[in-house]
Amino acid sequence: MGPSVCHGKVLASVSHDKTVRLWAVASGTERAVLRGHENWVYACAFSPDGQLLASASWDNTLRLWNVENGAAISLVDLNATVSCCSAHPHRNVFAVGAAAGEVALFELIAEHVE
Repeated sequence: MGPSVCHGKVLASVSHDKTVRLWAVASGTERAVLRGHENWVYACAFSPDGQLLASASWDNTLRLWNVENGAAISLVDLNATVSCCSAHPHRNVFAVGAAAGEVALFELIAEHVE
């Protein structure tokens, strides 16, 4: 298991098994397993309102998830190996840091992913 982040009553953890897991903080029970990445998920961050979770993977993608139902709602091909990510605390902007030193900013916009 990799790094984890918490927003209110939900904890998100990332892993080398290509998943993101959502946990209920109060009970410690697993709420959902988010699948879709094709390589190690290295980082994640909640949107300011806690309704969305962004995950970044060594598969060079950023995925946006609905925290309530676990649905994948957006996918961005980053063309770079990600080393970190963070959401702005007051705006719907998400920053991704690449291993080579680049930083990319994305506006958090929900688009359904099939």
